[in-house]
Amino acid sequence: MQNALEASPKDATVEIEASHDSEGVQIRVLDRGPGVAAELVARVFKLGVTSKAQGSGLGLTIARALARQHGGDLELAGREGGGCQAVLRLPAAQ
Repeated sequence: MQNALEASPKDATVEIEASHDSEGVQIRVLDRGPGVAAELVARVFKLGVTSKAQGSGLGLTIARALARQHGGDLELAGREGGGCQAVLRLPAAQ
């Protein structure tokens, strides 16, 4: 969410969508920022990789690790019309 807020133009809306089914929950954070730079797409979840001047490159790495520890995953993708979508998927409780 913080990345989406920082990437979005002033006065832009950051959207959060949630859905669930018998397999689990999916939460999407959608922004209208510049999206993930092509040269970072394959590396964006690696420790220390950032596009921010003051970034540490820890946020997405930690977020994905936490999702995976709970049997889920975190992915980033471009958004139709511009921007980025972060998709968090977590499985249903056993």
